[in-house]
Amino acid sequence: EKAAMIFDKLSQQPSDTTLVSVLKDGVTRPNVILVVLESFGARVCEAVGGEPGVTPNLNKIASEGVLFSNFFANSFRTDRGLICTLSGYPSFPKTSVMKSTVKSQKLPSLASSLAKAGYKSTFLYGGDINFTNMRGYLYSTGYERALADSDFSVAERTTHQWGANDDITFNRLYDLIMEQGNEPWHITFLTLSSHEPWTVPYNRIKDDKIANAFAFTDEELGKFIDRFKK
Repeated sequence: EKAAMIFDKLSQQPSDTTLVSVLKDGVTRPNVILVVLESFGARVCEAVGGEPGVTPNLNKIASEGVLFSNFFANSFRTDRGLICTLSGYPSFPKTSVMKSTVKSQKLPSLASSLAKAGYKSTFLYGGDINFTNMRGYLYSTGYERALADSDFSVAERTTHQWGANDDITFNRLYDLIMEQGNEPWHITFLTLSSHEPWTVPYNRIKDDKIANAFAFTDEELGKFIDRFKK
C-alpha cells in the first residue's frame, strides 16, 4: 500500500498541465531515430552542468530542441540502461534483466508499441549484439532487424576493442535511413566509442583520452546531424 501511494504521486499530473506538441503542424506519425550514447552523463555535457568544451554538438542540440534537465540514469551498465530506456522497466543493483530470457521476452518496449502503429523497427550497434542476450531481448520485444559487428567488415569492426568506432557506425546509420521506404520507421542506434579503453582516432582535448572519447562521439553525432539536415 505504501509503495502504491508513492508511485501514484509520481504519475500524477497537475490539473493545469498543458500538453505541447513538439511535432511540425500536420505531422502525426513521424519517423523515430533514437540515439543511445554509451556511458554519457552530465559530467561530460556542458548543457546540463558538465565539463565545458567536451560536447559542443550536444550543447547545440540542447539549445535547438527540447532538453529534459531533471532526468536521471536508471543504472550503471549498458545492458541494464537499455532495458530502462527501451522498455521503461526499472533496473536492479545486482541483476541484469536482459540476461533473463524468460523475463526479458515478456517486457513491453518502444518497438512493440510502435509496431502496433505500423512502424518497422531496426536496431544498430557496432559491437557484439549477443553479449548479455541483447539480440534475444531485441527480437522478442519487437525489433525486426538487428545489425551489429558481423554486419561490418573485419577492418571496420576492429577499430575499437568492442567493435566498430562511431565514425563508421554513424555513417551506417545515415545509409540505413536512406534505405527506408514510405511506411513509418524507427531506428535505435547504440554508440560504442565512449567506452574504455577510450581508443578513438581523435585528439582534440590534450592529455585526456577519456574526454577525447566522449568528444569524438559528440563530433560524429554533430557530423551526422549536419549531413542529415541537408
